[in-house]
Amino acid sequence: MQRRRFLAGIGTVTTGMITGCLDSFGGTDEGETQLGWFAVNNHGTEPRTFELRVVRDDEQVHSSTADIPGATEPTIPGHVAECTWGDSHGKYTVAARVEGGEWAEQSLSENLPEDVDCVFASADYARFESGDFSFQTSENSTLDCTDVGGFEGGCSFANEM
Repeated sequence: MQRRRFLAGIGTVTTGMITGCLDSFGGTDEGETQLGWFAVNNHGTEPRTFELRVVRDDEQVHSSTADIPGATEPTIPGHVAECTWGDSHGKYTVAARVEGGEWAEQSLSENLPEDVDCVFASADYARFESGDFSFQTSENSTLDCTDVGGFEGGCSFANEM
């Protein structure tokens, strides 16, 4: 009886270990993606200084500041952050604040469809004539980040022509 219980216990532990190892070969975990770029846009009419932050798996992987002029019809000025976070998959959160104010942040991993491999994000300041940020995301579910058409700024791996 003791021997059967012991062998059953070892079988359960071994199965769990093998399953965990196989999961590491199977791609990314649920909610993980790549971040192709992160931008901030100033919809307000006054020039502003913005701070940007990118966190991957609870570790800050980007911090920068951008001076952006005020919007004029029909131009909405913006800035794309330098890609210091690389091409690693993970659970990303992007954040922005204006001139030392409160941080506004957006998790890019929450409610992420299973087949999304690449996310692009922007923090739009005063978009709806308020002094707040609204976040926009674009999820690329049919292609990976290397299949995205060229644009100015962002990660080089997501900006190949």
